[in-house]
Amino acid sequence: MSLLFSSIVKGCFAGVLTLIFAPPLARAQLFSLSSITGWWDYDPAAIREVDPVTGATISIEGIRLPPGTYGAYTTGLAAHPTTREFFSLVESAPSPTGPICQHKLAKIDPATGAAKILGNTGACFASLAFHSNGTLYGVTLSVGAEPPSLFTIDTTSAEPTLLIAFGTVEASSGASFGGSGLAFNPSDGLLYRSGHLDISGQIFQAINPDTLAVTDIPLSGSPTDEIIALTHSFENTLLGADVGNRLVSITTEGVRTLIGPMDHLPRGLAFATALAPPPPALNIGATAFATGEAGVPFTSDLMISGGVSPYIVSISRGNLPTGLGLGNDGIISGILSPNAKNEKIAVRITDSLNESVSKTFTITVVKALRIVEKVKLGRIGRDYRASFKTKGGRGPFNWSVIAGALPPGLSFETSTGAITGTPTQAGEFPFTVQATDALGGVDVENVTLRIQ
Repeated sequence: MSLLFSSIVKGCFAGVLTLIFAPPLARAQLFSLSSITGWWDYDPAAIREVDPVTGATISIEGIRLPPGTYGAYTTGLAAHPTTREFFSLVESAPSPTGPICQHKLAKIDPATGAAKILGNTGACFASLAFHSNGTLYGVTLSVGAEPPSLFTIDTTSAEPTLLIAFGTVEASSGASFGGSGLAFNPSDGLLYRSGHLDISGQIFQAINPDTLAVTDIPLSGSPTDEIIALTHSFENTLLGADVGNRLVSITTEGVRTLIGPMDHLPRGLAFATALAPPPPALNIGATAFATGEAGVPFTSDLMISGGVSPYIVSISRGNLPTGLGLGNDGIISGILSPNAKNEKIAVRITDSLNESVSKTFTITVVKALRIVEKVKLGRIGRDYRASFKTKGGRGPFNWSVIAGALPPGLSFETSTGAITGTPTQAGEFPFTVQATDALGGVDVENVTLRIQ
């Protein structure tokens, strides 16, 4: 299809827009506002579900207009971000004193296609898009010498308010054409407009809705015909459709990638829900837990990743050792009770999409660290050696004298808990020895060493 035919022959009825569907319509489905195959698209409007991976049509549903509605041309669908009500543009009868091309604003039931007229905009719009704050924007066609312009549209009365006018579309005909695709990108808060400047030149622009600054973005990547429909896809990527009946991916930097052919001329595109890249698979990254010790603080992380948070974390089989708890962040923590023992548990993680994953773990608990083995009697001038021993805990152990002092001539080995040397003074020598282990266990023993 040539650009001249796609834009001029259709005249007043060439309005093209962005469709923005509401999340309650279940999974993320791509829809197009379509016409019959070929350049002449003045026919009753229909919504097609389209495969976003290939561009192929999945299903088609007609839009039902109120009895007595002038014409059958309907264009522009946008879903309010809060109420999820659908708004559309319906062809209006020409006014004797106003523009030949005018559109009425309507609400459309997406389940039945039934339309309810709200009021006449008095202008010839090409596209609609909702800001995430609920403001409805529309871009008009270029009608004769009037350039395409950006408006806000009151969703109760359909009253348009002019914001800015764009450059006039050059043509020798006085027909209205040059319809723009329009999309709002919640990732950067900007509106994006596509279309053409003249018979051959395409445009792609970012519009700041706060300052109304317009930035021209050069197009690159796959060559396309004029992109007449836009919708936000995910992050800083849009989907578009050109007058060559092709589905196109386009970044906010203007890089185009052809996706596939479509069997119809799209007047707009939209996702039923906001499309995002599929999340990584829900996963429990932990492969084993550290060993715990009775009476000692314990912390271990399930290392949850993927899926869509928030998560619900539960024990589906078995019980945690006494003294421990499990949070929805996947952290197992607490102070192991003195009677805590080994436990085998199955952990289940469920994300906000109701995807779940399970994994089985064994938590090993050793008994609390205790110092055993009393010191023996020593004699002046004779070699002395005695060693403290432990039960429970997990080595390596570290020993220290934290109070008192050893008899003169003796020394303490911190790595083994051994007392060695040759005593040089008789008497009773009280001191306190402490042992710590690799799991954080601590025990102390008060000792009196007698030397004769």
